[in-house]
Amino acid sequence: GQGSLSHPAYSGVTLGLLHGCAPHGLILCCELGRTKVGGMEAFTIPALAEIKKANELLANFIHPCKVIGIGVNGSRVTPEVAATEKERLRAEFGLPVCDVYRDGSAELVDAVLKLQSELFS
Repeated sequence: GQGSLSHPAYSGVTLGLLHGCAPHGLILCCELGRTKVGGMEAFTIPALAEIKKANELLANFIHPCKVIGIGVNGSRVTPEVAATEKERLRAEFGLPVCDVYRDGSAELVDAVLKLQSELFS
């Protein structure tokens, strides 16, 4: 989506922000059911595993950084499809996954607090 490393119009800005903020952890965001870049439908969105790999690779040029969770936007799909996709992503990545609009943000907040504890305890 807009602001991602895979968006042809915004990837340069995103990379600058990624390097400038030098995060210790990242939360990937994706919209379930979306396969094309918004406003630039000629471009297919890469698989989330590729996006994760690219973000971690580029963030690690500054200092160690890892993806700690996945936020999904399930507004394009039914609650049942969203639940199935969240479980699939949890299994694939071994990370907390939540649809903030449907489920709240507790899983992602816990992931941030866990990383904070690991880094600064």
